[in-house]
Amino acid sequence: MADEDKAWLSDIKLQELYAESEGNASIKLALIDGPVDAGHCGFKGTTLKQSGKEESCWATDSPACRHGTFVAGIVGAGRETPAPAICPGCSVIVRPIFCQAQDLEQCPLITADDLADTLREVMDEGASIVNMSVGMTDKAETKTDKLFKVYDEARQRNVLLVGAGGNQASMDVNPLFRHPWVIPVAACGRNGVIEPSSNIGTWMSQHGLLAPGTDITSTSSGGGYRQMSGTSVAAPFVSGTLALLWSRFPEATAEELHNAILRKDVKRSSVLPLMLDAEASLQHLKSTRRMKTNMSNEEVWESMSEQPVEQAPLIDEACLSMQSNDAGHESTEAQVIPQACSCGGLGGGCSCGGMDNMPPSYIYAVGELKPVFPTLDLQKEFESAAKALQVSEKDYYGVFSTEGQPYMYIAEQTRWILSINNIDAYLIVPRSQLELNDIINALKPPSNTIEKSMTVIIGQKGPMAPPDFCKGLQLPIVVCSQLYFFTLDQLMSGLNSGDIDAEVISDVINSLEFKPNDGASAKDRAVNYLAFRYPEIYRKTASLKNPPANSGAESQSLVNITTKPSDISTGRTIIDVIFKFQSNSSGALSYWYCGVDTTGQFPFLSSPIQTYVPIS
Repeated sequence: MADEDKAWLSDIKLQELYAESEGNASIKLALIDGPVDAGHCGFKGTTLKQSGKEESCWATDSPACRHGTFVAGIVGAGRETPAPAICPGCSVIVRPIFCQAQDLEQCPLITADDLADTLREVMDEGASIVNMSVGMTDKAETKTDKLFKVYDEARQRNVLLVGAGGNQASMDVNPLFRHPWVIPVAACGRNGVIEPSSNIGTWMSQHGLLAPGTDITSTSSGGGYRQMSGTSVAAPFVSGTLALLWSRFPEATAEELHNAILRKDVKRSSVLPLMLDAEASLQHLKSTRRMKTNMSNEEVWESMSEQPVEQAPLIDEACLSMQSNDAGHESTEAQVIPQACSCGGLGGGCSCGGMDNMPPSYIYAVGELKPVFPTLDLQKEFESAAKALQVSEKDYYGVFSTEGQPYMYIAEQTRWILSINNIDAYLIVPRSQLELNDIINALKPPSNTIEKSMTVIIGQKGPMAPPDFCKGLQLPIVVCSQLYFFTLDQLMSGLNSGDIDAEVISDVINSLEFKPNDGASAKDRAVNYLAFRYPEIYRKTASLKNPPANSGAESQSLVNITTKPSDISTGRTIIDVIFKFQSNSSGALSYWYCGVDTTGQFPFLSSPIQTYVPIS
């Protein structure tokens, strides 16, 4: 076994826990995945157990078996193998959910409801932690009400949930796991370099983690070992670390483990989630447990450590080899194999797919622009310019907009970050000199107000920035096609109506922006467009809240705003944005909606605001 096989230990600071224990058998870690080749010599002497209708892996070359066996090796293989083998001493339960056909199109469609039923089954078997390296495709059922209710139940039953964040290079989490109790995981390589296809975004940043998921070696069905990448690979690193932490502190609650692994006390400042840090989580748990008991957890652990630990049997040299059909092709195996990844997805899809033939990704995002100098010499050049102009070193507008723009050469080399709700989201690249001038103008401090200027960026999202692009910042690059900026006061005055007050504008804005919004999904782009380009939603809200005194109409307040894909099939992407109002006297509800076409880079109104009849 080469030393590099376990090189990721230092990246996630797991050395201490890894050396102390292989895990406690009382901790049951369930894998909802493909079948596992339990006859693989890497699982000899481990506690691997398979359950469900399709227990055994009989088609070792099937995508389902390859995926399930690989994920199982990350948590449950023997420590002497090249696989990560994080917690082989825990009770690893494999619950196959994917069929073993060579062509996954032949498999039955698996829905979110099926996943909910399977999750409840493994919880009934006593699972403490559940790893779900699964994703969704367009064909899959998107309704998650039942699934999310089971997630709530898992929290009540003291069960931790971990899921693959998705590999669509999206600014949103795998929709199956957009629930605060599930820990979604993004994938990275050595030193935390993000896997290019990995999903990120503000939800991932607030609720998820970053874990090793590039060129990981683990068990391969049929024998030997292979390398894979993706969030399906990264998720079990978090699950296995949780299992070791819970083995160390068996009296801890799932809530305590959840808080410890996510380190909620650490400020999030980027759309990338925090890196999994087992050492920091361990210290968090030690602190928590000291406050809850008079007995030292260290003493408890010392007494437990005195017990002899049964060592896993030595592994034959043949068992340590890479799969024979991979010989001489490690570079190709270092990439995710399409079939092996496909089994990880609901409805025959995958959670670790490639980026080939992906449609363009557009953004319509609202935030604050700020400049960053990528090199020290450029920063010093700007400071010299500010000194020559006798302005503040923070007066970027004053320097760049000086008559004749003599310092435009500095602006052209400056990097521009769009920060959304105080989280750095995108690196903005102007398409031309026109967009660069707009960026400079957006930096001008608003007059007669203490409000910050909001900037709307419309553009196309590209790849993650290379490390040398801007001081190692790992953010998606967005080529800006259009931008405009304003304050809330300017937005209000632009509506040009005495019937709309600041409270109404605030009601609508808060309903549209009730959580961080990356402006990347069709839904987010639709609501952002309406918020800043369609004043009729404010006028309608104001007219319902303050009806004419002689009309006899009841005053209504905006309750919430929801979105859904349009029921009208046009071959285009149309989002229905539904406004729910409630009478302030009788409590009666009324609904209004408008449609926004988000097919292209520039959203537009497809249906003006009108009454809506919800279908129950």
